[in-house]
Amino acid sequence: MTRLFRRLRINDRGAAVIEFAIIAPVLLLILFGILELGYRFYLQAVLQGAVQKAARDSTIEGGGANIDTIDSKVKDLLRTVAANATFKSERYAFYDFNEIAPPEPFIDANANGQWDSDECFEDTNGSGFWEGKPGQGGADDIVQYTMTMTYPEILPMSSFLHWPALNKLSATTTLRNQPFGTQARATGTICP
Repeated sequence: MTRLFRRLRINDRGAAVIEFAIIAPVLLLILFGILELGYRFYLQAVLQGAVQKAARDSTIEGGGANIDTIDSKVKDLLRTVAANATFKSERYAFYDFNEIAPPEPFIDANANGQWDSDECFEDTNGSGFWEGKPGQGGADDIVQYTMTMTYPEILPMSSFLHWPALNKLSATTTLRNQPFGTQARATGTICP
């Protein structure tokens, strides 16, 4: 029996298989993680470029009437690299660059999800006007355009690393509409 153990101790055949079995899971985890993060960075770059182009297209005269078509172009471009992605777009118009912030809080009396001129609001910047109206705005308005996409992971990493199975990316850009008409100042009721 001693002779058998001595022969096994000096015999190194099969050691590479055992070493590979120990290292392979870690190696695969690192490789899959690099691929998943690379995919995420690529999608972020494509999303940012598409949002920049869409924002430029929507700020020209008549672009505000085509925002659904412009948003569809962004979605179509991103679906070529993320087929199962879902999207949500937001546009807020401001009078000038100084007013850009989250839309001022308001009391949605009619529950339509947007501020109406007869609804009370909190004038956070002291301008006397409600800033952050949803939509493309009018001539010479500042528009903040955000597109958020949610997409499933491409590799089964979430179960190993406790990552979410759905990833969310967002891109925002801010541009001024062309001065194709007279810029209108938002008016409304301020309640104490």
